[in-house]
Amino acid sequence: MASFNALPRINPPLGPDLTAPRRALASVVTPAVTSIDTTEYVLTPNGYYHRSCVYEVPEGAKLKRGIITHRDGTSYAVPTCLHPGPLGGGAPGLRLGGGGNGLPVPSTHGWVTYGYNFTASGQTIRHVGARWIVPQIPASYGGGTNFLFPGAQNSNTIVQPVLQYGPSSAGGGQYWTVTGWMCGPTCAHGILQQVNVGDVLGGTVDASNCFGGGCDWAITVYDSTLSHSTTLVEGAGSLGSETDDNYNFAVGGALEIWNLSVCNHLTGGKHLFSQISFKDNNGSTFAPTWLAGRDTAVVPKSCGYGATSSGSSNLTVLDSLASVLTASIAGPSSVMNGDSGTWDAGVGLPGTPPYTYSWGGILGGSGSSTSGSPPGSGYLDLRIVDAAADTAYASFYVTVCDPGVLIC
Repeated sequence: MASFNALPRINPPLGPDLTAPRRALASVVTPAVTSIDTTEYVLTPNGYYHRSCVYEVPEGAKLKRGIITHRDGTSYAVPTCLHPGPLGGGAPGLRLGGGGNGLPVPSTHGWVTYGYNFTASGQTIRHVGARWIVPQIPASYGGGTNFLFPGAQNSNTIVQPVLQYGPSSAGGGQYWTVTGWMCGPTCAHGILQQVNVGDVLGGTVDASNCFGGGCDWAITVYDSTLSHSTTLVEGAGSLGSETDDNYNFAVGGALEIWNLSVCNHLTGGKHLFSQISFKDNNGSTFAPTWLAGRDTAVVPKSCGYGATSSGSSNLTVLDSLASVLTASIAGPSSVMNGDSGTWDAGVGLPGTPPYTYSWGGILGGSGSSTSGSPPGSGYLDLRIVDAAADTAYASFYVTVCDPGVLIC
């Protein structure tokens, strides 16, 4: 069984702030400043928090009322949060309470594209599930951070299984990582784990033991390619009421950026969130009609942001760097009548792996290559579909030589 790689922890770079976890309808333009004091504030998927307010919860442990308890029963108290709430946290219409003594937030941040909807009155979210695939790395790296996630939010907290490229307070760098986050007045995260391009991820958020307006919460990211998972557990009654049972903002999928200045620092690609599922406080399935959201105040602009859906269980978020999948065929252009040949599929501009192949025309097949004796001259056709449902086609003419003809 493969396992995740342990990651070093590093501080996020100096630079602009981006946080836009809760987007709803309007956009808010925040004052632009040049940097955040990262000696005191660290980056999370919900903006910058004072270092004293961010807690790492080890695998198998539980955070409850400011105490982290391990499986063996040993425990310790987390530091006292000196400045509750995020600096720059929240989204227009669902802006979360801010920390940082009202400091301005740089503009190069935000939920650049996402799909969302609200629950009905009296309906709260107690389960979130989604599947997505680790995309290609950004075309260039400028030290900033990309976050991709589904999740749920209330008026002060977001719960989210997160895929991250770049640094955050949990660690990270020029590679993809995953863990669960629960960020409100304080911000807790699990152990950051490294994943690979093309890995298939499953993310879940589950409430349990709900009583008196609060729940225990478990946020898991499972890498089915590596057969490994990481889980954050936070118990009812934790600091800052993060565990309240009042989540009413559903996020089917979102791309959030921090400290990025140009389009090619984005992940690039059509990010398909599939098998999306939400359940409410009655145990019933909540199937949203996804609305497309975008923070128009975010820099960089004009990167082709968008979101589309083909039903409540599928949502795609994208930017202009979405890979234009291309296909090609390599192999002999002619064969003798009765002889066999082999033709290989090629992926030119890559999409989102894994790929499925379909051959047609003079030969069939479903692998990355096809072999056989063509019945006659004609076109060999290929269709490639990637995990984001992008499709590419290629055709290749093969001549079957008549008997006795050496070159045709």
